[in-house]
Amino acid sequence: MALSTLHSRSLAPRGLLGLISLALLAWLAGAWYTLHFSPEVAYDRHSHFVKMAWAQKLDRDFTNKIVVFGGSSCRASIKGEQMLRAHGLPTVNLGLSVGMGPKVLTRYAFQFLRPGDTLVMALEPGVFAESMELPDHAVQFAFASRETALLRDGKPMNWPAILLDLRPGAYHIFTLLGKIVLRLPAFRYPQTDLHADGWQEIADRRSFVDAGPAPAELSEEGRAWLAHIRDTCSQRGVRVCYSLPWYYTSPSLVDSVRRQNAKYLLQVAEFLPVLKDPMLGVDPVREHFADTALHLNACGATERTDQLSRELKAWEIWSKRELALQ
Repeated sequence: MALSTLHSRSLAPRGLLGLISLALLAWLAGAWYTLHFSPEVAYDRHSHFVKMAWAQKLDRDFTNKIVVFGGSSCRASIKGEQMLRAHGLPTVNLGLSVGMGPKVLTRYAFQFLRPGDTLVMALEPGVFAESMELPDHAVQFAFASRETALLRDGKPMNWPAILLDLRPGAYHIFTLLGKIVLRLPAFRYPQTDLHADGWQEIADRRSFVDAGPAPAELSEEGRAWLAHIRDTCSQRGVRVCYSLPWYYTSPSLVDSVRRQNAKYLLQVAEFLPVLKDPMLGVDPVREHFADTALHLNACGATERTDQLSRELKAWEIWSKRELALQ
């Protein structure tokens, strides 16, 4: 009896060790896939190297530059080469995936700044109304691009949580399997649609909801982050402003969405200058948009780029009174 009990006890640690080893191997396989083969992470990593090369070129050729950053709405909307050629404004488009969250996107942009540069924040409104926790895609991008400093905020790193974020999620796996079964591309956007200046040219055209952005109230975390951006830019000798992305809105909703946007911009104006876009982020021309209400096509991006260039050259800023009266 004693011998049998001893034998079963000796098997328990082996079984536990086997389970731990299996879990570790599964995590390693998942992390390896995420960092080297995940289509979305690969696209953002490619974007990083393209944008870095363009920014380095501008730094070599010009004393100062304009850095525009945000989510995919920024990436698809701002033509840096056009701003330089047509308006004499050396500009790099640092738009990435909004799913990385405002903290990582901002820190990413900070890395490219030099004293005398201008930082244009073109982040989608909703990001400052939601949680500011680091999403898993931010962690995956930081490791894939070898920019892990993006994850540091002065606090001890939560390494167990960070490392677990390197695993592909269940939604990603099932979506990818579905695309394989249906023989669809693993990722909607080919890397060839990214131009040297960081602008993403989206040729795809799809139907989408056109109700305009949801009302966005700044959270306390969002307010604190905007103050952080303002203070950091001041310390570095960088001029900073906010530019509202353009949304497609059906003509019947234009006035209400513009009023809604003005209320949001009035909150932002407490912290940052807001560029005076007369459209207040609303574009009712469906032919300017590609596959979402935030992704401009080439024609729309040309219009948006010209308008942004005029605002920057004139440094046209909304006053709080003007926004309150909209």
